[in-house]
Amino acid sequence: MLRDIALRALKTAEVLGASYAEVRTQLFSYELVTVDNMVLREFSKTYRVGLGVRVLYNGCLGFSSTNDLSDDSVRETVSRAIVAARASKKTESLGVREPSRGRYVSSWKIKPEDVSDEAKTELMIRVNKAGLSVDGIKSSVSRLGIQHDWRYVVSSDGAELEYESYLIGVAHLSVAVESGSMERVSNQESSVSGWEFIEGRDWEEFTRSVSKLAKEAVKAPLPPAGKTRVIADPEMVGLILHEAFGHATEGDLVASGTSILKNRLGEEIAS
Repeated sequence: MLRDIALRALKTAEVLGASYAEVRTQLFSYELVTVDNMVLREFSKTYRVGLGVRVLYNGCLGFSSTNDLSDDSVRETVSRAIVAARASKKTESLGVREPSRGRYVSSWKIKPEDVSDEAKTELMIRVNKAGLSVDGIKSSVSRLGIQHDWRYVVSSDGAELEYESYLIGVAHLSVAVESGSMERVSNQESSVSGWEFIEGRDWEEFTRSVSKLAKEAVKAPLPPAGKTRVIADPEMVGLILHEAFGHATEGDLVASGTSILKNRLGEEIAS
């Protein structure tokens, strides 16, 4: 489907006089199943489609996009890209490249859409029930997420690229209560694969392990006040560095001059 639409848009651009055209199409879907205390709270399927066209017309670049992939809309989108090029100043030069052709598809054995909605719902209710079965757990929320991303890119210089992948996973949150204290613990596992990832894992044991950790956490004493030395897991150290310094290198903070790392190039800031 995407290939036919992309090639049709490319042909339209060439007929309208573009000396170069590039068309990008994408179909993105997301499926979410949420079970809260053994009650199905959400079963949603979201679809997004889009097409972008870049043209070179009389030495000027133009771009337009749409999320309506009907024939009329695609023709209109290409026409708008031509109009945008006419209103733009000439491009001094364009880089030269060898056109690429290829197809990248992530590995899967069972397409998630081939599994019935009933099977997905029944699985998540069982998984959620297992999380609730641990003593001291007062609330249990389980989620199944399935993402499908399909893209197709073609250009008038011969490039033709296709990309398709699935990302699938389960997340769980347990709330433990004891002696007036409450603790929330969550975890998730996902994989770029198909439904076989779900079939190959004991998700009931997964949610029980989250609940057991929540039960232990609610009993844990508070750390002493003030400064102290700690031994941190390497993954935790990475998270701390990311939050403390990684975000400080983001473009908006750098451009506004408000980053805590301003004027500190070459300095040692952590050890």
